[in-house]
Amino acid sequence: MIEFLLGEASRIPAKIYFLAIVFISFVICVGVASCARRGGMTAIFSVFKTPALLALIPALAFNLSEVEVPAFLSRMSGLLGQAMIPAMLITLGV
Repeated sequence: MIEFLLGEASRIPAKIYFLAIVFISFVICVGVASCARRGGMTAIFSVFKTPALLALIPALAFNLSEVEVPAFLSRMSGLLGQAMIPAMLITLGV
């Protein structure tokens, strides 16, 4: 959607923005909340237990190995990705 509205040049700033938001929400916020609740090393380990960071390792391995994604898996993940925005809008009541 960003590329459609702002063109090809907007792709890199959008990725940087997305990575910054993911880092803030999954690392800093989870770490601070866990530190306030339990403190110490438990807070550090809880950061690495978030699903997004757990999925990062196999995703990077799959991406760096340059294995071609099967067509059914590519279509399925594409459809799920396209369905997320309407699902979020319905959840928010917009």
